[in-house]
Amino acid sequence: MENFLPDSSARPTSESGCPAQECLSFEFVKPGSYTAEGGGHALIRGLRRDAPEFPGLLLEEPAAPPSTEGGKATYFHPTERFERLPGTLFYGILLDCASSVFGKAKSDYETFLKSFQAE
Repeated sequence: MENFLPDSSARPTSESGCPAQECLSFEFVKPGSYTAEGGGHALIRGLRRDAPEFPGLLLEEPAAPPSTEGGKATYFHPTERFERLPGTLFYGILLDCASSVFGKAKSDYETFLKSFQAE
């Protein structure tokens, strides 16, 4: 999170539910940004999610190499794998907006976070 926060003006905020194992939330005001709209305002939430112990069903099936037909060249394209990356994943979700629309934008941001699922 330190890489995303501009300086010490960011203050921790309370979070309304965490869609992962661990969450950090910060808010900061950026007076030099969006000056015509009253300055800038930003919220950032960092999430950490370890790989689940039991990843569930793999969305793939075994495939054999293609058979050759009468000496013609054939090409094998493996079946694509749809599965979670192994290890710990980190997410950063940032809201960056003008202060004049911060109330509505924050409401939309919170709605998004309620529907977000960290895999």
